[in-house]
Amino acid sequence: MDNILREYCPFGYYQKRLTLLLSVAAIATARQVGMLVFVAAPASYHWDCVATNTHGANLLPTSRGINVTSPATGSCQQFEIGKCSPIYDNRLATATAEFGLICNKATESRFAQSLFFVGMLVGSWVAGYLSDGYGRRAAVLVGFLLSLAASVATTLATSFWMLAVSRCLAGLGTMCYAVTAHVLLSESVAPSYRALSNTLPNLVFSIGLSSLAPIAYVFSDNWRNLVTFVTVEMALLALSSWMWTSESPCWLLSNGKLEQLEAMISRWTQKEGKNLPTGLVASLSVSSDNQGEQGPQLKTSRASEQISLSPFLSRRLRFFSFSMMWTWFSLCVMYYGLSFHMKGLGSNKYVSFFLLSVAELPALILVIWALKCVGRKPCIFLCLVMTTVFCSMSAVIASQSSATNKGKVMEEASQAASSHQNVAANLQLAVSICGKFSTAAAFSCLYTYTPEVLPTPTRTSGLGVCVLISRIGAIISPFILALGDTHPSLPYIIFTAGGAISCMGMYHMPETWNKDLPESLHDVHHLFRSG
Repeated sequence: MDNILREYCPFGYYQKRLTLLLSVAAIATARQVGMLVFVAAPASYHWDCVATNTHGANLLPTSRGINVTSPATGSCQQFEIGKCSPIYDNRLATATAEFGLICNKATESRFAQSLFFVGMLVGSWVAGYLSDGYGRRAAVLVGFLLSLAASVATTLATSFWMLAVSRCLAGLGTMCYAVTAHVLLSESVAPSYRALSNTLPNLVFSIGLSSLAPIAYVFSDNWRNLVTFVTVEMALLALSSWMWTSESPCWLLSNGKLEQLEAMISRWTQKEGKNLPTGLVASLSVSSDNQGEQGPQLKTSRASEQISLSPFLSRRLRFFSFSMMWTWFSLCVMYYGLSFHMKGLGSNKYVSFFLLSVAELPALILVIWALKCVGRKPCIFLCLVMTTVFCSMSAVIASQSSATNKGKVMEEASQAASSHQNVAANLQLAVSICGKFSTAAAFSCLYTYTPEVLPTPTRTSGLGVCVLISRIGAIISPFILALGDTHPSLPYIIFTAGGAISCMGMYHMPETWNKDLPESLHDVHHLFRSG
């Protein structure tokens, strides 16, 4: 299939249109990912407490007018027994304010983001099942529809748990689209253009994420208006984009739909002023399959090929599977581990969110050039080495800061200790920014590289498993950071160890630059042998 794309339509009109459409749709998915930061933000309110004398008579309010987002324990205790009541600055500004998630209920707001990640975990598997079984285009549509339904449910939520469940559904739909879109783009263009087609959606995603901050500020008076805007935007961008999305040529070939494949490729080549030779598409079959077989017979022959080769390929496939899943997992742990220390960007949540999102744009722009001129494997390996180095630097900074704080026990040395802490915090911030740069670049490279080392029948499923594993890393990274209570440098030592293992695994992986996509396990074995 890659030979036909390379010779007749490497990156023609229809492929450019497909890349543009799926990239624009990434804006809508970016809104889904970042929306909860503003919807479930801590409520702004103050307490109205009534004091009583020894005889139980009411006195004047004692704490009216104090704005808080993390109230004192005493006020919460008075609130629980009915002596204090919260007065919200704007009850409709956030879902946490509207549903009264304060004091002992404040922790409930965290479950919404957790359920979103759970939905992404399930979505990674659903994407593989739907995409490999029913087609890439069908899986993209399911992802769009689930996300749209989740946004409508979020707008109509009457309780915070209804909102949390709808966010879980949104995570499922978002990941179902994202995984399938990357696979569809990889299979629709010639090898020399895969880096561009796979990186452009990530770039647009970051733009969509950063532009969410000013939009959220405009709708800061009512969180439902923000969700409504995101819902309408998704209906216009995502669903309209899907109408012009074509099916993957590799999936059509793998499932024996040769007539449909030939009609699509002929349309592509005619747009480029070329004529596709008659019978060329029909000659495309996996080596051991008969030329004209379709449906169950084609799948049976391919399954027989996998079974016959499994004893010979098992060791290579085990190594590949472990290396890829571990790389995705450890990279995600390091990414969120470093990101959680980006606290010095200011107290304004809109500015902070904007800066955190914009930090990834230079990395994604650089990746487009690097993947095309340097190759896949060197880029990923270099980014992993950089991230590992930044994690080790964070470990040293945390260790030195802890040692200095313990040593500064004299009162006259307190100012020097405070100055040292400020320097350490600024240095930690700089390292975190550099670490986010390298991890964002590595993730973008992995989204291009992983589909290129997986065979067509399991390409989306394999990528979905890797993404699923990475989401587990995102969930556990805060617990790893909690080990800093034992020793500040311990989390970073764990990050560094995980990054070092990833570097060693990636060093032994094959290069896929300008190589054909593997159609079967036999092609994967040949890819490993060729290096």
